[in-house]
Amino acid sequence: MRLYDIDRELEAAIDAAFDPETGELLDVAAFERMEALQLARDAKIEGVALWVKNLTAEADAYEREEKAFAARKKAAKNKAESLKKWLGYALHGEKFKTDRTAISWRKSVALEVNEDAIDMQRLGPEFIKLPPPELNKTAIKDAIKEGAIIPGCQLVERQNIQIK
Repeated sequence: MRLYDIDRELEAAIDAAFDPETGELLDVAAFERMEALQLARDAKIEGVALWVKNLTAEADAYEREEKAFAARKKAAKNKAESLKKWLGYALHGEKFKTDRTAISWRKSVALEVNEDAIDMQRLGPEFIKLPPPELNKTAIKDAIKEGAIIPGCQLVERQNIQIK
C-alpha cells in the first residue's frame, strides 16, 4: 500500500472512530484500524528512510570507485607519456616499424610563454583573456543580513531533511 493510500484510509478511520464534535470514541474497530494504519505508515516511512540511506551509501561507494579509477587513469597516462619520452630518446627521431606497431614523427608548432618576461600593460586586449564576472554570494548574503536591499536577491529559509 502506498503512503498516500495509507494517509487517506487513516483519515477515514479517524472520521469513523471519533465524534467530530465531542471527540468521543464511537467505533472501537475503526480505532483499531487507525492504529494498524499508523503502524503501517511508520513502517513505510522507515523503509523509505532506510532506502535513502542505502542509496546515499551506494553513491558514496561509486564516488570512491570513481576517484580510484581516476587515480589509476592518471597513473596509466603518466606512464604512457614517460614511455613515449623514453622511445623518443631511444629512437632519436628515426622511424620504427614491425608487424604489430609503427612509430613515426610529425612536426608541430607550440607556443611557449615566459609570463615573467611579458608586460601585460603593453599587450592589446585581444591577447588577454579575462574570466567572466562572478557573483560573490557570501558577500551578498552578509549584506542582506545586515539590511541591504539588493534587487534580484533574497534570503530564503529552507528545511533540509537529514537522514542518519
